[in-house]
Amino acid sequence: MDEPKKYWRDMVIDILKWGGAIFVLFAGWAASDHYSIFKIREGSKDQKVAGIALLVVSLAFAFLLPASLYYIYEHPLKNIKDETLLSRKFVLACACTISILVLFVAFSMVFV
Repeated sequence: MDEPKKYWRDMVIDILKWGGAIFVLFAGWAASDHYSIFKIREGSKDQKVAGIALLVVSLAFAFLLPASLYYIYEHPLKNIKDETLLSRKFVLACACTISILVLFVAFSMVFV
């Protein structure tokens, strides 16, 4: 495997790690007492704006995480057979799971 392919192989792992870190960050914030700044229903104007911004960011993240990994597997890593490369199905399943969990935590912070 040449150097550009190794770069993209490592980038897949890094993107998944950062996605997991975002989930842990959101889950930690939801578990703390500071999640109340993201209230849409009974919050002040600033809390409603913060809640809407959290939903927009989490929706963008939930779309871009699997889309970026799909793009990497379709273009830079297309037709690569290597034992060190994670399978496309596994990576996309992990990305979709992380995205769903982030959305769940974000919606629960805003609406519960």
